[in-house]
Amino acid sequence: LNDKNQDALFKIKGVLVSTLTHHLASRDAEVAVPAVQLLFLCTSAPDTRKAISTHLRSHTALLERVLTLLSPSLEASETQKESLVAHTMGLLSNCAVENLMRAALKLADENLPKEGKQRMTVPSLALRSLSHRLLMVVEFGVNLLANLCNDTQWRQSIAEDPKAVPALLAVLPGYKALQGE
Repeated sequence: LNDKNQDALFKIKGVLVSTLTHHLASRDAEVAVPAVQLLFLCTSAPDTRKAISTHLRSHTALLERVLTLLSPSLEASETQKESLVAHTMGLLSNCAVENLMRAALKLADENLPKEGKQRMTVPSLALRSLSHRLLMVVEFGVNLLANLCNDTQWRQSIAEDPKAVPALLAVLPGYKALQGE
């Protein structure tokens, strides 16, 4: 996005954010994928990112729906599912820069469904992304964890997770070679 595009988007941000976030709730991948892609791109502009973060955190059910896009259960091609995961992780990572968004993620975290016997959490979703085959997803997962760590409670929660540090170290170039793998 260039400055001219960002200025144009900022002028219609209310309509844009409302419309696109409504599309995120769709169970149709043809609707959800382009919406999350555009929302992610819009979060590169600080004013639009704040508008998106404000909208998401004021609509808890929608934020919870966005989090479920990280484990897409809708009928979609593998390409669509990967795009959903990548752009949703990027969207959340960018929005987690905002203090109030991190607080909203804590509230949404409490309502995430179980996956098997374990309850999903925002950090566990980010940690899972660190082993993704797409480098973009890995990068956004690291960024989300880093942004969450700007909050004391999130930082403590991540530090206490026995899988967190090994998963983060494993993404470092050459780490596996040092471990003899």
